[in-house]
Order: sequence, then C-alpha cells, then structure tokens
Amino acid sequence: MFENRDEETNVILSGLFMTIGITPLFEGFRYIKDAVKRYKEYKGMMGALCESIAQRYGTVRGRVERDIRFAIQCAHIKGSLTNLNEVLDINYIKENECVSNKALVSLIAEYVDNEHFRYNVICRNVKCLNYLLVQRQKRIV
Repeated sequence: MFENRDEETNVILSGLFMTIGITPLFEGFRYIKDAVKRYKEYKGMMGALCESIAQRYGTVRGRVERDIRFAIQCAHIKGSLTNLNEVLDINYIKENECVSNKALVSLIAEYVDNEHFRYNVICRNVKCLNYLLVQRQKRIV
C-alpha cells in the first residue's frame, strides 16, 4: 500500500493530529510531525531536534518551538487535545492543563514507533486510519 514505513507514518500522524485538533492550517503541524518521527534519533533532546527541524525548513529554532506550542495550545483551548486519551486508551491529557511540546512529542513517538501501539491502538481508535489495520491484517494472513 505504501512504498515505505515513512509514508505510512506520515498518514498515521496526519490522521492522529487532526483527530486531536492539530490541523495542517498550523505551521506547527509539519514541525510536530517531523519532531515525532525524529524524536528517538535525537534521544529526547528537543533543543537539538528543533534546531535540526529549523534548518530543514529554513527558519529558526525558536520559531519551530513556538509554532509547535501554538498548535498544541490551540487544540487544548478547543478541547480536542483530550481526544488523545481516547485514541491511546490512557488518561494523560487533563482538561485544565496544557501539555508541553516534549511531553506530547515523546508520548506520540513512543506509540508510533511501537508496532503493537501503532496498529492495535492508534489505527484501531482513529476512525480514518481503520483501513490501515485492515490492510495490515490482509498482509499477515
């Protein structure tokens, strides 16, 4: 279906972020997707990761950090960020607390990188991604 895992990861992250209210309208959308995909490569060092993302997109680190934070805060204000609890089957996001950039990126990176969580939690619980789970099951059988 996808030529490589990175293409599939992009689709999964897009579906997940739109479900929790972080849409492509925000500049932070592409930054946060990139941050999740590369988080483990940078061993959780958000400063270095944001610097690398800034270089990739021709901007500065502060702008990347700010745009990610803005996207998260907008989703929090709309109340849609708490949808992440349902998607991941956890109780992590609190209605009265906004999560930090690193906390959100690290949590989602862990789920996306883990084969079980990737398909049996994210793809099962994000309606627009259910077809990936079906396709995966067809490949296994």
